Amino acid sequence: MTRMPVSYMPAFLESYRQLPARIRHIVDSKIEQLATNPGYRSLQAHKLRQVKGETIWSCYISINKRLLYQYKHGQIYLWDVGEHSIVERAHLRRFG
Repeated sequence: MTRMPVSYMPAFLESYRQLPARIRHIVDSKIEQLATNPGYRSLQAHKLRQVKGETIWSCYISINKRLLYQYKHGQIYLWDVGEHSIVERAHLRRFG
């Protein structure tokens, strides 16, 4: 299977660095799954409805951690990783 290129946005990198090492390891694994098989069931990926003007996705990292990302220009843009509240606040952010 072909691996889709991944771009790490500054907000993602900042949030990622603040995660404990064991969670970063899980995030790395989920990113690899996302890049090689975006339909992988354990990702529980879905489009966010409340974000206007952009198609932003969320996927499961752990029981209370989520990853926000976007497919654009043939690659995956990682926007943020953190508590489930990043999904609830996504409509307040600017993407792109």
